[in-house]
Amino acid sequence: MKMKKIFLMCSMIAVLFSFTACSDGQETVNFEYNDNDIIFSSIMWADTFQNIDDRNRAYIENEGTEVYKTGLSNFDTIRQECGDFRGYHVKDENGDVGSDTISIDINSLNTDEDAESKIYDFLGKIYSDVEESGENVVVTLEADYEKRAVELRFVYEEDPSSAYNEGSAAYKLAEITTTPAYTTKEKMVKAGQNTLMGMGTVFIVLIFISLIIAQFERVNRFVEKLGRSSEGEDEDKPAEKEAVTVSSVESAVAGTDPMQDPQLVAVITAAVIAAGAAAGGSDRLVVRSIKKAKR
Repeated sequence: MKMKKIFLMCSMIAVLFSFTACSDGQETVNFEYNDNDIIFSSIMWADTFQNIDDRNRAYIENEGTEVYKTGLSNFDTIRQECGDFRGYHVKDENGDVGSDTISIDINSLNTDEDAESKIYDFLGKIYSDVEESGENVVVTLEADYEKRAVELRFVYEEDPSSAYNEGSAAYKLAEITTTPAYTTKEKMVKAGQNTLMGMGTVFIVLIFISLIIAQFERVNRFVEKLGRSSEGEDEDKPAEKEAVTVSSVESAVAGTDPMQDPQLVAVITAAVIAAGAAAGGSDRLVVRSIKKAKR
């Protein structure tokens, strides 16, 4: 009994150690990155899609990857719904999203000798969030447009080709999403519109189905009427056929001489003999003379 308890205790300890040795299976980021670099890369992507020219637009639409096409479409939608871009929200005293905005001219940095310090100063003021999600890195920026604020979300993944390109970033853009910050009133209005549209569609379909069901009685009456008319035509056809047959027989009989029909003569002769025998006369028929009847 004591050995059994010891065996069970050792088994439980082994199971506990096996649990501690197992990993949670969660994927981690496999590439190196710097927060400022990946945030500024997101800002450059946003500036590219916000101020894209016709040549680059045509290239993305015809030969670009699905990520770039989706990003371009999202920024076009935001521009139509929210107006022009104004800037990025700056941090407040607690490091959260503030009400003030600031922007930076990306094109002017190419010829500015003090571009690096301006970039770091700009990145230190704006609100941004960098977090790891599985194998990806997600960068979130709060942008301000004419009508409302918009959350810009950039997802990066490992770029295997960077191992062959010295000096290039170890990550590449995997996803771009733009989410407008609607007010509570706007959300309620949209929810009401969606509800009315959904319920209206349902009621319209139900009314249409009820109208169809209401016509079933008329359809049945119409089918029964067609059935009766077709039966009447079928009953008239045999009568017509019978009349045609009788008339054809009568015409055939009228067109021939009865005395020329040997079967008819034999029947008449047999009837005469039978009638004579029944009257007590002879059952023999004696023909004295044959004369042609006058007509």
